[in-house]
Amino acid sequence: MIELHYTGCQRPILRSLLDHLWTPGTSEIPDLSNTALLLPTRNVGRRVRESLALRALEEGRALLSPTVLTPGSLFSAMGGGAAGLSRADQTLVVARALRSASSEMLNAAFGRDPEGGLEEQLSFARFFLETRRELSEALLDFREACELETIGDRDRWRALAGIEHLYSRLLDENGQQDPDDRAAQIAKNPTEFFPWKRMVIAGTPDFPERVAVCLRNLGTQFPIEILVLADPDQADGFDEVGRPRVEWFSAAPIEIPDESLIVCKDVGEANGKIADRLSQHPESRSACVCGVGFPADGAALTFELQTKGISAYDPAGQPFGSTEAGRFFRHLTGVCFGEEIPDLVAWLRDPFVARWMKSAGERASREDWIQEADELLEKILPNAIGDFFNVVANRKRRSRVLSMTRALRRTARETGNIFALVEHPDLRPLLAEVETSEGVPEFASALAAIHESAGRLAGIRDLYSLGRWAVEEAMKFPVYADRPAEVIEVLGWLELLWEENEWLQIPDFYDGSVPGMIGSHPLLPETLRQNLHIPGRKTRDARDAYILRTLIDLRSQNGRVDLHVPGRDLEGSVVSPSRLLYYTKPDALPHRVQWLSQEPTPTAPASSASPITINPSSPEVIADWLDSLDRIHVTSFSSWVRCPFTFFLERVANWKCVDPDRLEMDPGAFGTGLHEVMRQLDEPESEPLNWEGLEAVEARAYTLLDNWFIDEFGRRPGLLLELQREGLKRRVQAAVKIRQESRLEGWTPLHVEWNFRDEQLLTIEGIPISGQIDLVEERGDELRVVDYKTSEKATDPLDAHITDLSRRRSFSVSSLLPVSGLSQWGWTNLQLPLYAAALRKKYPGRPIRVAYIQLPRAVTESKLVEWPEFTDDLAQDGFSTAQKVVAFWRQKGFWPPSSTFKQSDQFEWSGPNGEASWTPEGLVDLASLESGNQEDSE
Repeated sequence: MIELHYTGCQRPILRSLLDHLWTPGTSEIPDLSNTALLLPTRNVGRRVRESLALRALEEGRALLSPTVLTPGSLFSAMGGGAAGLSRADQTLVVARALRSASSEMLNAAFGRDPEGGLEEQLSFARFFLETRRELSEALLDFREACELETIGDRDRWRALAGIEHLYSRLLDENGQQDPDDRAAQIAKNPTEFFPWKRMVIAGTPDFPERVAVCLRNLGTQFPIEILVLADPDQADGFDEVGRPRVEWFSAAPIEIPDESLIVCKDVGEANGKIADRLSQHPESRSACVCGVGFPADGAALTFELQTKGISAYDPAGQPFGSTEAGRFFRHLTGVCFGEEIPDLVAWLRDPFVARWMKSAGERASREDWIQEADELLEKILPNAIGDFFNVVANRKRRSRVLSMTRALRRTARETGNIFALVEHPDLRPLLAEVETSEGVPEFASALAAIHESAGRLAGIRDLYSLGRWAVEEAMKFPVYADRPAEVIEVLGWLELLWEENEWLQIPDFYDGSVPGMIGSHPLLPETLRQNLHIPGRKTRDARDAYILRTLIDLRSQNGRVDLHVPGRDLEGSVVSPSRLLYYTKPDALPHRVQWLSQEPTPTAPASSASPITINPSSPEVIADWLDSLDRIHVTSFSSWVRCPFTFFLERVANWKCVDPDRLEMDPGAFGTGLHEVMRQLDEPESEPLNWEGLEAVEARAYTLLDNWFIDEFGRRPGLLLELQREGLKRRVQAAVKIRQESRLEGWTPLHVEWNFRDEQLLTIEGIPISGQIDLVEERGDELRVVDYKTSEKATDPLDAHITDLSRRRSFSVSSLLPVSGLSQWGWTNLQLPLYAAALRKKYPGRPIRVAYIQLPRAVTESKLVEWPEFTDDLAQDGFSTAQKVVAFWRQKGFWPPSSTFKQSDQFEWSGPNGEASWTPEGLVDLASLESGNQEDSE
């Protein structure tokens, strides 16, 4: 029988549960040994056990404790607690099944055959298992799902069911069973697996349908008691197992006072505000608890509090992969078996490497060898770690860490894989520095288990390719620190219902955190989730609306809830306010929208910050700077739009930007070499080429590339030539192919590397605009401007020049520069329009196109992309906008900084006395001009 007990919102669920389990004043020793408690998280279980023990201590009694379960551990506990297959084991078996599947089946299931080898097979296996686990929560598998009428792409689902059959057969052959299949068996017939006499569920508003089915079936034989933290008059809002109903909580308004909604720039600022308030009011710490929706935000808040001297604890633990020891093993794998330069850079900065070198008698400091390596990387620009060490091997003098790292890579190549490397005697001195760290024994055990399973279950012999995946998989466990006394806890969202403290602060109340992301799976859209009873967006919204409403109700008489609403997450990505904040009464919605759209209140600088005042010494300073200009480059305008204050510091104040930990190499050599090769190929005066023969043109391009290298680095470049040539050669090859296609379409070069400054085709206040156009080509009467782009990722010309202003959440300089005829769009870059405007002046009347030749690092994505529907009006508007920008300069329009401007000595701009707060005087705040600009445009 299932009974729902509504505990009311006058007190937290913890006290209600304790009274339900153990009535105060009872003379008998409470025997809870035959009781199973189902609670939302492991940490809540710890708190319940501690509270029961404390009550027993207060009454001087003994206690026979209950068994504590979570929705995630329920079926393994009912199945006898056997560990079974790990997730890594399952992935390896699926990868083996993929190797035995036909190409037709793989193409139908995944859209292509995993030809990338083991790494791609493991990626496909992970996708397969993630999908299967979601289905299993609704007691389905691929075979059952593909027979449903609502399933959609039936051929794909049938192919996945075929792979599932191969997977199950491999498990049978090895005497194994998938944990989800085992859970389904238990859920459908749980009574024979249930070793207790009673189950109590409390404060657990979220569990999958598989658990609900299990509870319904158990309820026919055993008492199931469910404690719901809600008033009895809300009973219609819950289903028969205590889960919030979508139709009830999605329609119920949530009363949130304005003072509880704190709009801020980003999660980092929210964390800082919480820490500052607790620092300023230490007496309030005992009444405070913090909660987060996203685990990484909890780790960041804990760190922020601890750096301010506030004792904080995150009971969720820290992923081993993010600890110092975890990062070390990732760096070790990368530097030994990888070729990416960032892996080498991270390795040389690893603190365990420094300890290793110190124990080996190295006298040079860590800073010395980092500086030496950075200088070498800047000089030789290697494509790979192996290339770097080939050059270093020929140097007579080098840091010992470079020699020992090179020897370590040689040992790794001899052993052939990470599993053998960590057992090699030569590695013992290095591993001795890290093996006592928390979590390392568990990591070593998990890595060894994967090694054993790879051969036994999956028949994998390519251990070299398996290594990096195995290291990441072996790190997927948390490391728990000791909980200090008198601490502020940073709890997960589902744990907050159990917290009694009066002051609750949440720093990440944005969509994707609360409510969390769900329902974005490509095979399981929202409508299909509803049909299959798989949790989706609506069920998650109902759950979180219930939790938020309850958290506020618990503190309505004596307490406070602060919801910080950031504009960006920890990664710097723009986020939207939680949609739960719009669950309000219809007449209050306009005010709520207006409140959440306000500009964040700037955080006051800490008292230790040293203010830096950028104060033009006289009103003529900027005018003098403008008058001294002999040209304005076309890229200056986009630099100003990106960050007016950085533009001021660099161009007007002549400050220099310093990055003490720069990890990336200057890519300028790639652009210079490519432009020089293409210039010589396209110069009308250069020796004629038959562009119909691609091989002959490529051969000429490679000769030009080699000549450029010799001119740049001398006639004996040695290994340096080999390091640079291959990466650049691939981009040159892609560019040549694109140029050949244009030639065959009838386009021929008119101007190559043409700077229109000398002809003064465009001037602003008498200052010529300067810009060097990579290529102007013609076909009949048509002209086309072509600009080569060798950035990491390809960007279309339209997206590179204008931005959608309707999506912005705060002031953007582009809002002052609307595109003529497209008021919701603003300019971010004027390069191509100014090129076209200059060309229009020189060749009036001829049609003009503009385009990028995109040459990203992934050379297969190289292509020529035109700006669709580019017009003379856009070119003229670009020039008019450039005139407007210069007018802003003359008005001292160089404030505010962009959202990415770092106001700290630890980052780009260095203040004279440590951390800096910037208080420029005399500069015009462009944000104050926005409303006036909008009125003018109307």
